Amino acid sequence: MIARSLATLAVVSLSMVLAAPGAGAADPAPSTVRWEGGAGAGTLVLQLERPASAVESRLAGSQVELLLENATIPTAGLPEGVRVFREGSTTRLRLERPGLSVRSVRVEGATVTVALSVAAVEPPAADTYGVGVGDVLAVSVYNNPDLSGEFTVAPDGSISMPLLGAIPVAGQGEAAIRAEVTKRLVKDFLVDPQVSVSVKTYQSQYVYVTGAVPRASRIPVRSGLTLRGALAEAGAAISPGITVELRRASGEVTMLDAAKLDGADAPLPKDRDVLTVQQSNFVSIYGEVRRSSRLALTPEMTLLQAIAMAEGLTDWANKKKVKILRKNATGTEEMLVNLGEVEGHKVPDPRLQPEDVIIVGRRIL
Repeated sequence: MIARSLATLAVVSLSMVLAAPGAGAADPAPSTVRWEGGAGAGTLVLQLERPASAVESRLAGSQVELLLENATIPTAGLPEGVRVFREGSTTRLRLERPGLSVRSVRVEGATVTVALSVAAVEPPAADTYGVGVGDVLAVSVYNNPDLSGEFTVAPDGSISMPLLGAIPVAGQGEAAIRAEVTKRLVKDFLVDPQVSVSVKTYQSQYVYVTGAVPRASRIPVRSGLTLRGALAEAGAAISPGITVELRRASGEVTMLDAAKLDGADAPLPKDRDVLTVQQSNFVSIYGEVRRSSRLALTPEMTLLQAIAMAEGLTDWANKKKVKILRKNATGTEEMLVNLGEVEGHKVPDPRLQPEDVIIVGRRIL
């Protein structure tokens, strides 16, 4: 369709008014409308009973229209996608085909030839939120306040609108609901209605956040909500090394690195998801380092990385005497590491585990 915002609902003229030539044949034939050059676009030819006194093409909302003064076209037998409306001495002929634009209008006696082109139409973006029972929809019909308002999705998954009655909406996005309301209005009540639909209150779908958070929370699912956004609303402190368990309603469980929740491939929240923030893992480092610290353990963190995060060694550090104290099933084991050999790539850089304690010894003169 030809894009138009509500700010440009006023009719936009596409061509100058074309004055038709003089009188037509003495015995005029009945008016006819036909497509040439293909059913999708091409050329529209109007053969009138007698010449129109003026012909104008324009955009009305998102439709192409032809205005014919003092010309009559029957409403029966029209090609698909063509509708006719009579307003006093003016006949409005509307072309309801997506992406149409007018290239030229030619008037020769009682014949009006309209050359049309079709713009490429991209499919609308998929809605990320399907409404559910309890959600409140704000529906606005331009210039029709009696049809506009806020409507709550009933237990049967429908909303009830004036004139239109019950409209099933459960599971549908805003664009699909807008299209259905527009179709029903066009069918029986309005010409070219301008409809907008948005979810005002989200009440039907939730994500649950628990674990290492200040408070367990129920976060409403809505368009644009991300996993990181849900965690932030629950007050979760996201830092390197934190893992989040995502449990779907289907029972599927995925472990996520909190640092990667902003990635393009990060999953989006769904109804009844449970996000469990795992308790942060830490390592501690003491002794001859410039800043004794308790460090958040990041994935694949090594001894050299921990020393770097502690701002390096002091001048009195004994590289040959670096201890790693590690808890195991029977107690605590002690690992002695020669840091010089690690730096010289003679031995691997030890990978750290949760609750490791690193002690850098002092060099003795």
